[in-house]
Amino acid sequence: MIRGGLIFTAVALALALQGCFTGVESTPRIGNSELKRQNASDPTAERLYLADIATEPLGKWPRGKAFIVEDQKAMLNFGASLGDIKLAPGDVIEYQEAVKAVSPLGEATDLVFVKRGSGGRLVYRVNASVEELNSRDVVEIPFTVDPDVSERLKGRLVGNTYYIMTPRWLDRDLKTVTRLKYIPVRVVNVGPGNLDFPVRVEFEPIDDALKGQGLFSVYMSVGNGRRATRNFEHLFSLVNPRDKYGQIEEDVWRAIVEGRLKKGMTRDLVRLSLGSPKDILRGHDYSSAYERWEYDGGIYLVFRDGLLEEFRK
Repeated sequence: MIRGGLIFTAVALALALQGCFTGVESTPRIGNSELKRQNASDPTAERLYLADIATEPLGKWPRGKAFIVEDQKAMLNFGASLGDIKLAPGDVIEYQEAVKAVSPLGEATDLVFVKRGSGGRLVYRVNASVEELNSRDVVEIPFTVDPDVSERLKGRLVGNTYYIMTPRWLDRDLKTVTRLKYIPVRVVNVGPGNLDFPVRVEFEPIDDALKGQGLFSVYMSVGNGRRATRNFEHLFSLVNPRDKYGQIEEDVWRAIVEGRLKKGMTRDLVRLSLGSPKDILRGHDYSSAYERWEYDGGIYLVFRDGLLEEFRK
């Protein structure tokens, strides 16, 4: 959303110009929703790369299809049907069948599972008909992860080299660390992820700066479900990003790879280094135009006439 600014009299404006960034005729602000619209793009090769791999619809679930319990709250799915059965993270439940049912809300479906190793029958009721569920691209079982997705991805990704687009990785202990971006990495394994992102992609960096430092990973989503917010195209590039920016000097490119800033950077260079800002405040005085970019964590940047003049990280 753009917020209109105040129009000052000539005297007030002249006085305001004595302060830093206060000589402003107008200060339009661009919010998150507008930034997202500005950053929208047509489908890329990365977006299409795994488009054929997603969670299977209910109608294609085979008997015995496994789901891994990620949270003890999964017990809430099954209510009275649990009996003496307990579920804990790491347990596996296996799909058996979908049975038509009736609930106070109308047609419903009972999805029947058994806990692997116990044989106990578990029923998860969904307030939708079998036909409706079969028409959905995704039927989620809350607090569980579908390992079939990671198995299919393993055959597609393992052994291949891609360019990672985020500097926020997971170390061996699954702790978030900040490393580099736009560098080549080789995928060594793909496995089940967590409740938010059902896949974890494990890789080794092959950039000279990080070669030999061990394995890292990132969580990833797939498909078009409501949780598919961190798909392949958000994390990896099929081609070297450096090739797109041959005009950027090597020292500036290295700063971008390391997530650093250098005075004199253009807005495009800053986006490459830090990503898009949370908020933008624009204005101008008698001599120049400026923009203040704000990021989470109190980070802000100030551009004068399109060049980075001041920043705080």
